[in-house]
Amino acid sequence: MAWSNQARKRIRQNEKRRIANRSLKSSIKTHMKNATMAFQDAAVSRQDAEKQLSIINANLDKAARHHIIHRNKAARLKSKMSLALNKTKPLTKVS
Repeated sequence: MAWSNQARKRIRQNEKRRIANRSLKSSIKTHMKNATMAFQDAAVSRQDAEKQLSIINANLDKAARHHIIHRNKAARLKSKMSLALNKTKPLTKVS
């Protein structure tokens, strides 16, 4: 166990940050799962799927900005989700 006040404070700070980081990582995974389901569901409109994608992109950017995940991982996941959207929901022309 830590003896100094500084070490005790550092332990408290690390625990708070660990919980916050875990929460954000969990929400990213949940949003990605929901978006993947939305991309594959025929009942979901293209606009709703794109809204899901924008939520994911915002969360990934936030996580990368706060160094919770690496910025290259965020870019890779954003690309992966965009490809999944474009593959499953073809863009239809509106006349």
